[in-house]
Amino acid sequence: GLFAAMRAGAPGHTIIVTSNKWSGVDEMAAFKPLADPNVVYNFHFYEPMAETHQGASWTSGGEKGLSAVVYPVDEASKAGQLAKMTDPAARKVLEEYRGSRGWVAARLARALDWGRANRVPMTCNEFGVYTKVSLPESRCRWIRDVRELCEEGGAGWCMWDYAGGFKVANTDADGHRTADPQCLRALGLSP
Repeated sequence: GLFAAMRAGAPGHTIIVTSNKWSGVDEMAAFKPLADPNVVYNFHFYEPMAETHQGASWTSGGEKGLSAVVYPVDEASKAGQLAKMTDPAARKVLEEYRGSRGWVAARLARALDWGRANRVPMTCNEFGVYTKVSLPESRCRWIRDVRELCEEGGAGWCMWDYAGGFKVANTDADGHRTADPQCLRALGLSP
C-alpha cells in the first residue's frame, strides 16, 4: 500500500502516521499500529469544539453561533449566554459544553493511552483555539492545559497555527508579526 511505497522510497526516514477522520483521538485509539519501528504516530486535538471553534463559519454544528465561551466552563457565564441565545444549534452545543482540564485530560487519554499501550512515540501536531471571538484568557488556559497534558503523557506537540485564525503571532497593519506573549506563556515559552 501507500505506507510500503513510502518506506521503499525512504528506508531510513521516520514517517509520521495518523488515523482517518481528521486524526481525532477516537480514531487514533482504534488504529492498528504498523509493523515498522521507525514511525511516529500523530493525532489532532480540538475538543471541546465549543471552546476551540467558537465563531468558526466552516463548522457543521452550532459552534459558529458561539462567542466568549469561558474555559474552564463557568456555569454562571454559561447560564447568562444561554438565557440570551436564540440559535438552537449554538444553544445545543453550549448546553453540552463541559470543558475543564479533567475533561480534556480524559479525551487526550484516548490517544496517549493508546501510544503507551503500543509502546510507540506520539505527537499532537495540531491543536489550538480559533481567535475570532474567543476570550484570550480562556483560549490560553485551554492551550496551556493541552500542552501540559501532552507533555505529561509523553507526547510531542505543535500548535496550529502561526499567524492565521488560530495564531501564535499577531500581524499589524504593516504586515509585521509579533508573537503574542500570553500565548507563548501558555505554550511554556518565554516571550
